[in-house]
Amino acid sequence: MILSSKSENTETGLKIEFQFSSHVERADVSSWIEQKNWFILNFYNLIRPSPNFFQNLSSYPIQDIQQNWSQNSLQLSIQISRSIGMFDVILDDKNSTVIIVLTFQDYVEEKELTWWEKLFGGSKKEGKKTASLSNNSSSGYEEKDVRFDIIEASISNFSTNKLFSSFEKARCVNKIINNQIGIDITSSYKRASNILQSEMENKEIEITNSTDPGIFKSDYEKNLFKKITDIKKYYSDINNNENFEESLSVLAGAKKEVFEFFDNVKVNEDNEDLRKNRLELINMLCKPFQNFMNFQLLKANNE
Repeated sequence: MILSSKSENTETGLKIEFQFSSHVERADVSSWIEQKNWFILNFYNLIRPSPNFFQNLSSYPIQDIQQNWSQNSLQLSIQISRSIGMFDVILDDKNSTVIIVLTFQDYVEEKELTWWEKLFGGSKKEGKKTASLSNNSSSGYEEKDVRFDIIEASISNFSTNKLFSSFEKARCVNKIINNQIGIDITSSYKRASNILQSEMENKEIEITNSTDPGIFKSDYEKNLFKKITDIKKYYSDINNNENFEESLSVLAGAKKEVFEFFDNVKVNEDNEDLRKNRLELINMLCKPFQNFMNFQLLKANNE
């Protein structure tokens, strides 16, 4: 359960800290930015605190906090008075504290050119499509011709204190983006994400991050649910020691179940309960992809 929560203004944004009574698995936290100034944070396998528990967070620059509970899962929607440029989710060494670091968009834009010139060896304003990625640590490497869209996708969910791991992700994805693993990952995620976004735009359906396997009507739903459960278990087991190449293989391994599901299951089902449950399943699928990097930013080779 959550023991405490607090927020603190920083020079470039906002830090929000949650203290838990026990170990928090990486797979039990997911997050993303919506409409530039909403930060969405999901906690899974959580005991519900009192309704007023998060009231102490309601101070500038936080404008609004909305709670959405479903069984033992919480979606916390936090509205910020300024546009959010990037964020980082940090689990401490014992994984009992979750720290959210939000960086405002104007600070990201102000430092953007410096990042690219210093860390990638060139400016993205030069009209190029790739950059050199170098690491100045003792285990140094230099990776040339890393696609800008891959770099942007890898750093979009992280603040500057996590850039090294973001660069590692960019380097790994750049190596596999045009081979079968890369094709399987991007095709699986974009197919799921595009369908989810399309369905959510036109219908009054509230996603609660809760899928009910008991009302699955086909083996394709069951198989996809099992594959997602396997992916979540993988992330639970690795904690903070992630091998990015292995993670990419795990994500790519979902393609069979993803495509069989969409080829054989009608998502836009007339039955509202079935439709919502299938959208919840797709949303559940998208989360581990989104936590790795923003694959939606990756472009086709001809773009």
